[in-house]
Amino acid sequence: LTSISIPNSVTSIGEYCFSECRSLTSISIPNSVTSIGKKCFISCNNLSSIFIGNGLEFIGQNALTNISEIFYAGRQEPDCDDVFKISNRNKIHVYVSSQYKDSSFCGLVLQSKDDDEL
Repeated sequence: LTSISIPNSVTSIGEYCFSECRSLTSISIPNSVTSIGKKCFISCNNLSSIFIGNGLEFIGQNALTNISEIFYAGRQEPDCDDVFKISNRNKIHVYVSSQYKDSSFCGLVLQSKDDDEL
C-alpha cells in the first residue's frame, strides 16, 4: 500500500489509523473529513506528501509528524493540537490556496501555491 485516497463518505480519521504504514508515500483526504486523530500517521516514515481538503476542523497531536509536504485546500487554519514534533518543523513545507485567511498552519510558515495546483 503506497497511496491512499480516502472516500468522500468518510468524515473522521481516527487515532493511530495509519500509524506504521511504512510503505505509504502519499494520501489524499477529501473535503468531507473534518478531523484527523492523534498520531494518525505516526511512523509512516515514507509518507512525503498529503493533500487535505477544505472541510478540516481539527488535527490531533503529532498527527502529521514526518510528512514533508502538506497541501491544504481550506480557507482557514484548523484547530491544532501540537500537530508536529518540534524537531521536524523546519523540514515541513505547507502549501495553501490564495484564499487561505491565516498567516500560519498549526504554527508553521506557509508556502504559496496556485489554486489549480492544490
